[in-house]
Amino acid sequence: MSYSEETTQALSAVIARQPFFASLLYDIMTLKEDPKCPTAATDGRTVTVGDWFRKLPIEERVFVLCHEVGHAVLNHLPRAKGYSERGFGPDLKPWNFGRWNRAGDYVINDMLKESGIGTMPSAGLHDTSIATFDSLVDDVYRNLPDESSDDNFDDHALPGDDAPTDAEIKRAVTSARNTAKAQGNLPGAMERVIGELLEPAQPWKDLLRDYVTSSVGKEDTSWSKPNRRRLALPPHVPFPGTQGFAMGTMVVAVDTSGSISETELSAFLGEIQGIIEQVRPRELWLCAWDTRAVLHEVESAEDLEELACERGLGGGGGTDYRCVEPAVEAELIEPEIVICMTDGFVSWPEEFPWNHVTVSTSDQKCPFGNNVKMDLKQ
Repeated sequence: MSYSEETTQALSAVIARQPFFASLLYDIMTLKEDPKCPTAATDGRTVTVGDWFRKLPIEERVFVLCHEVGHAVLNHLPRAKGYSERGFGPDLKPWNFGRWNRAGDYVINDMLKESGIGTMPSAGLHDTSIATFDSLVDDVYRNLPDESSDDNFDDHALPGDDAPTDAEIKRAVTSARNTAKAQGNLPGAMERVIGELLEPAQPWKDLLRDYVTSSVGKEDTSWSKPNRRRLALPPHVPFPGTQGFAMGTMVVAVDTSGSISETELSAFLGEIQGIIEQVRPRELWLCAWDTRAVLHEVESAEDLEELACERGLGGGGGTDYRCVEPAVEAELIEPEIVICMTDGFVSWPEEFPWNHVTVSTSDQKCPFGNNVKMDLKQ
């Protein structure tokens, strides 16, 4: 395919100086020129540039090409398609594609600037108080307004039937990384982003399992600490309590506030099913909470499905975790561990009486216990 002199110069510069992006551009993407394109555009498979692009200085043209490839690397457009089909975004409000586009641009532009790749055009979006290269675009989306006067130098389209698959992207990214490393030309920020995409230090599910198993030792009982809840129930006879840690009673506190999306809630419930099947606690309680907490005893995956599909979990209000402790105590439950599943935007208590693991879909952390970031893509 033949290109204009300006586009050919930009491609040559990317090939010579940015082998990672060049490899991806020639592997899984197609570049085309279209005078009707007002700036630049991509749907994850095709990168389109027009007259605006040709008039840019060479360093800005390099930046723009790498920017469009970045959307494919970070899987922004297939994820946008998923939200678009559901009709609501990560904030559980009506989906706004333009807002998602801006969120993705903030992340990619910081990634390129940190990597020293080209020069960002003046219309580019960059503010590290809004997003950095390791931000999750879903989190950035939450904090952006629906409407904005922010400039933007590219347009995005939802991917078509020929969009690269996840497996295709992963293969291409692996190959591109190896090519760039062989040439000694893979910027540190890019290496970190790619490493997290391809080789996470430890899957979050493994971290959660490790935290749970390290918090509960062998199962043992002791009559010196009777089980208060069993004592309060008919026939009102004492049962032995737990001595030390044991995989006995577990509470999973699920955030059902208005900021939790259907995707997040489905992921939370799926993990509870995994806990039932793999960890096998003697007693499992699901605590649905927003500014108040309601507890449901779950004995099987069928109980969980009935609760989620038929009776519902309620919620939809604010987010105040301080309601959980009194609700658990009111049921006379003595958990060996409490697992909180949330988006992290929470009013936390200053302390918490039980072993605690917070599983969050954002970078926000609970001030006590252990924290695990849930990767929704996993």
